Amino acid sequence: MTITKRSLTITLALLAATAALWAQVPQTESGGTYQPLSGIQRSEPAGGGADGVLHSDFRVSQVFDFYSNSKLSSANNFVSTQAISGDFHYAAVTPRNDIQFGYNGGAIFYNNNYQGTRLNRPTPTFHNFDVSDSFQFNKLGFMVGDTFTYTPDTFGFGGGIPGIGNIGGINLGGLNPGLLPQSGVLLQDQPRLSNATFVQANYSLTPRTTLTSSVSYGLSRFPDTGIYNSRQLVFSEGGDYRLTARTSISLSYDHSNYSYDHIPENIKVDYGSVALSHQFNASLSVQGSLGPQWISSPGTPPRHTLGGGASAIYVKNRTTWQLRYSRSANSGSFAIFGALQDLVGLTASRQLGHTWSTSASAAYSHLSSLLGHENFDNEQLGINLNRKFGQRVSGYVNYSFRRQNSNFTFLQFSDTLLAGNSHTVGLGFNFTPRGIRLKR
Repeated sequence: MTITKRSLTITLALLAATAALWAQVPQTESGGTYQPLSGIQRSEPAGGGADGVLHSDFRVSQVFDFYSNSKLSSANNFVSTQAISGDFHYAAVTPRNDIQFGYNGGAIFYNNNYQGTRLNRPTPTFHNFDVSDSFQFNKLGFMVGDTFTYTPDTFGFGGGIPGIGNIGGINLGGLNPGLLPQSGVLLQDQPRLSNATFVQANYSLTPRTTLTSSVSYGLSRFPDTGIYNSRQLVFSEGGDYRLTARTSISLSYDHSNYSYDHIPENIKVDYGSVALSHQFNASLSVQGSLGPQWISSPGTPPRHTLGGGASAIYVKNRTTWQLRYSRSANSGSFAIFGALQDLVGLTASRQLGHTWSTSASAAYSHLSSLLGHENFDNEQLGINLNRKFGQRVSGYVNYSFRRQNSNFTFLQFSDTLLAGNSHTVGLGFNFTPRGIRLKR
């Protein structure tokens, strides 16, 4: 039996067993929706907390882009754009159910001094949509969800758009990066659509021991070319053990299958890991994982490498620090079929009194092809300053820097790859209406 069939058999068997148990297990008001370390992980709900209220924000933005040493012609090194955007987020938690929903999107208006092909299209729009629901019945838990993203370019890690305040791509928390389509290549004038649907079952053998099984299906599409369209199917099984109330350890196994629309390549990645998480105190928590990856594809020698990641979150008074590192294989992005990505990022935010707040971020990514010799190195920096003008209105100014270097030489698509440096300055206003209570 192949690894794919064995993974599918294990996953379906566990899902069938948990479904049978579901019909026999009485519902309870205790236990909450525990998210295992080896599963599709979640952090705290984004924006407004899990209070059963629909929160929203609306903004108008003015953005200035400056390019240097890029493939844009010298006449187009300065681009001015305007944008209107907004977001909605909702989260509600009960002892048996945890539901989260988020959407952000808007439209970008390019001035006529930009001579790219965007002027031949309708006004570019961008959309990010996430929804998930978790159920807990005594020892048995389920989680289902979907995440969707569409952008006119690949602007940065996580789908964010430089210069547009608070638009950084919705995040369902610490989702396992191997379960979702990834993008480590920065593009210009190249729309991208991605989607992933996932389901997870977990069963508590004892108060400290939990078994998990999950499956996800994701796709990535480039509507203008279609050449680099990809699909991925991921099966994951694992087990968690809570050593103490603050410390957990897990063992997990993932099997990923990457396929492509216009080439016969089929890449398989098997990854086994051990993970550890610890909450030192109310301010500091850390998490890390490490394990071997086996990468195979017909016609190419198998590869073996290490994968994993680490993160630390520190919250003290009005300041928050987050440090993250990950190394994992994925289906690749525009210009690469299958990739190994190293990504490190640091973010910090601070509330400066009652009216001012600031945040900053820095990230570096190295992306290398699993099948060839192409590689991409990306650097990103950003800083944002926000000021409240009242209970519902605030203004912001921010700056973003992006740089991408690559040895990619496929000239047919070289103009769509961001090359050189990009500087972005954005300013705008936010309006936050009163929340709408949906849960009584």
